[in-house]
Amino acid sequence: MTPNDVTRLWPEIAEIDATTIEQLVVDAQYAVYLERQRADIASVRRDEQRGIPDWLDYAAIPGLSIELRQKLQQHQPQTIAQAQALDGMTPAAITLLLSVIRRGELRKAS
Repeated sequence: MTPNDVTRLWPEIAEIDATTIEQLVVDAQYAVYLERQRADIASVRRDEQRGIPDWLDYAAIPGLSIELRQKLQQHQPQTIAQAQALDGMTPAAITLLLSVIRRGELRKAS
């Protein structure tokens, strides 16, 4: 949607400068992604004290960087909050860990 589309749909906002309208259009386009990110943040906060099971095989988690796999294996955090405190840990990696734990997948080979 362009600023011209917006003013066609809502002629009463034609008085607003084009730069502001353009920024509003961009904000509206990204609103869905920002809302999803807010939901992910809220989910992680709820799960900060969730334990990380001993059976979790960090090396088998697709999408987790080699560096983070090594740090997780070395430090063996007991909770999500402890994992978050590791240097280099990203929100995306925490979300991935939570997802794997919830599904009960990727157990270490015995």
